[in-house]
Amino acid sequence: MVASAPGYLDFLAEPTLADQKDSPIVVSLNPAPQKRGSVPKAAVFVTGGSALLVLAVGIGFGAAAQAAANGQLALDPLLREPGTRNMVSTNATVANVLFGLSGALGIATVGLAAATRWRNPPEHEPKRVSGRLPLIPTGQPDSLALAVREP
Repeated sequence: MVASAPGYLDFLAEPTLADQKDSPIVVSLNPAPQKRGSVPKAAVFVTGGSALLVLAVGIGFGAAAQAAANGQLALDPLLREPGTRNMVSTNATVANVLFGLSGALGIATVGLAAATRWRNPPEHEPKRVSGRLPLIPTGQPDSLALAVREP
């Protein structure tokens, strides 16, 4: 026999009755534990992927800045373009900002991964009794007693 109510744990009883015998069963329902919030697994992968994407873009800006700087340094100082110097500085600054953002996203990914429930706990499904049993409810306001009589 299973007694259940919303917000409470199921009560499971498996009484064995002899012919023409009554067996009172006192049902005590305990409040169900509140489920902890959990971070969706997709959030970990999206944040981690974003960190890698931002890192790749930062590497691209850094490589472009380094290549332009090397190209200018290979030239005679009198032939260097002043605009390229500003472009190198801007690309290097953008790369540094993207590296910092990638690091922050990486830290957030680790935090989300720690808060994620990677395995779902198995659902406890009590055995259900099949068939019909006549139940006679008796008891007090804070508890319920059921008398079971086999037909």
